[in-house]
Amino acid sequence: MHLKILSVSFLQALIAGSSLAASQLLFPQAWGLLAHSATGQAEAAADKSAAISSATANTSAAGQIASSSFDQTYALFGRELAKYLENGNVHYKRWKENPAGLDQFLKSLSDLPKQDYERFSPEQKKAFWLNAYNAITIKVVLDNYPIKGSQSQYPPSSFRQIPGEWENGKFKIMGAPVTLYEIEHEKLRHELPDPRLHFAVVCASRSCAKLSPSPFVAENIDQRLDQCTQDFFADPKNLTVNPRTGVMSVNKIFSWFTLDFAGKAGYAKRSFPPPMDEDIIASYVSFYVPTDERDVIAKFRSQDKLVLDYLPYDWALNDADETK
Repeated sequence: MHLKILSVSFLQALIAGSSLAASQLLFPQAWGLLAHSATGQAEAAADKSAAISSATANTSAAGQIASSSFDQTYALFGRELAKYLENGNVHYKRWKENPAGLDQFLKSLSDLPKQDYERFSPEQKKAFWLNAYNAITIKVVLDNYPIKGSQSQYPPSSFRQIPGEWENGKFKIMGAPVTLYEIEHEKLRHELPDPRLHFAVVCASRSCAKLSPSPFVAENIDQRLDQCTQDFFADPKNLTVNPRTGVMSVNKIFSWFTLDFAGKAGYAKRSFPPPMDEDIIASYVSFYVPTDERDVIAKFRSQDKLVLDYLPYDWALNDADETK
């Protein structure tokens, strides 16, 4: 018999009392009312015909891209990624010798007028911040490459060896300074919540998601995020399920951000008892793993014998030259 692990993130939120995550989980109806009240808009005049309304909507949607010279295909970033990526890892040494293309792309992010960004659709905003995060992370590595740190808890080449790498490094987006921390936790997790984002942001470590040579674009962002999630779980370094013992070993991302996965797992409206980590994670991964693994998870859950374990997180740099 094993002891179920009560969600650490849930308990922390509960103890804090005023935590956004816990209050959303415990009082979903109240949060729904707040969301509706915060986004109330004046309704269209009753005498407007359906044809005019439809035409206006279509014109507005098309204008989201046409209204700005900003390249929503991220072609420049894509060309740079294609030059220096290999199996999802990065040839930083070669890229450092010619960073002009990346610098030009980052400048385009800085030069984007904020009023143009405000007209972006949610899908366009999601693609924008994902590409921004990954590009800035690469820039930070290039500026410090080769990384040779001395902190004993991380590999010498780790991104974590760069002082203030997430919290203090300021890059300009739309003319204003922003950090990687703010992009991940405020722009993405808070403003554009989607658990699949965890498998699309690349923190330059081997245990993080793999980089793709294709930048994210609004037109297929949903399919791309699904594919990123499936690819992540297909790697045994991120997920294994033992069919004999019922031990499900997962990437530590699930330990750090457990509640981010609760909604998709079906626990967003559950108030009491609080969900267990293993219930949230098992329910979530079951959407994306092959049938045989899904059946094993379901079998051991039905017997109350599923055991959750977290895999060691490898903070070594995702350097294509070091992985050979």
